[in-house]
Amino acid sequence: REANVRLEQRVVERTKALQAMEEQYRVTMASLPVSVVRLGRDKTVQFANQMFYQTFSRSPADTIGRRFSEVFPADGLEEAFRVVNPAELTTGEWEVECQMPAGKRQTFLVSARGVGRKDCEEEELVMVIEDQTDRKRMELQLRQADKLAALGTLLGGVAHELNNPLFMINGNAQLAVGKIKRNLYEGLADHL
Repeated sequence: REANVRLEQRVVERTKALQAMEEQYRVTMASLPVSVVRLGRDKTVQFANQMFYQTFSRSPADTIGRRFSEVFPADGLEEAFRVVNPAELTTGEWEVECQMPAGKRQTFLVSARGVGRKDCEEEELVMVIEDQTDRKRMELQLRQADKLAALGTLLGGVAHELNNPLFMINGNAQLAVGKIKRNLYEGLADHL
């Protein structure tokens, strides 16, 4: 009887500990600023965090159990899956474009890691999806600014190279005009 009481107490303690860990996991997943998705062996969605649902305007009902390519329509995703081997815990990272529900295209960085174990037949992938659209837009603006700065430097150099001889031509022309106005024609040929 005493052994049963101790055993029940251990079960209660471990249940509470598991519930606390589950709550920590839930809070952590809900607070991540990136989308996290866990896929089964057949590439169906087993889990998605709140950020995934929010980013892709989906609900758990129309996400869980569906193929990942149906809920995340990105170009080149199948090729990316061939690189990652869940049984060997390999990882991969790709930048993909995705057609969003609102109609615009966005760029995402997708990181995948196999979480299967060699002693277990169940192989899964965990995918982290981070929106890169703003970063890409800023990189493009920075490249444009760099191009404009280089063009400005080039044009400044060209203007400087043209202004030096033009300054001399203009100065000599003004001296010649001054001599002509004063009816001094001596040395005029040198200025012209």
